[in-house]
Amino acid sequence: MTRPARRPRRTATDPEDNDVTTLDTPPVIIEGGPEREPRSGLVERVPALRPLSPVPTYLGIAVAAIGFVLILFAWGRSAGETNVALQIPYLISGGMVGLGLILVGVTVVNVAAKRRDALLREQQTGLLASALHELSTALDPDRR
Repeated sequence: MTRPARRPRRTATDPEDNDVTTLDTPPVIIEGGPEREPRSGLVERVPALRPLSPVPTYLGIAVAAIGFVLILFAWGRSAGETNVALQIPYLISGGMVGLGLILVGVTVVNVAAKRRDALLREQQTGLLASALHELSTALDPDRR
């Protein structure tokens, strides 16, 4: 299998020889998301539920930590019991509830991260679309 021959790169020796058009744009500041029609839902009324808020992530970590504490408590209490019948209530009340809280906490963190990523991806797509529009306008001035 042969590789295609590479073309040498063109380098501009003279600054006026450069064919690239650069656009000076201000830096992107992400505040609350892309411009949308205003909603009167719960997300708009409670800032902690917005996609860029770190509150759901911290809440999920706290719930998972409580789950680990419950498992440790159940293990500590059941370790002192020699009768298996007396260990089962600790297993069910502390162990299973702790495992459930860990799963809920990890799910909350996962959903918060996906919401944030989706919002940032949407903003980047909008920026890319506007840059492509400016580029097409700059390359073809007749098509405005």
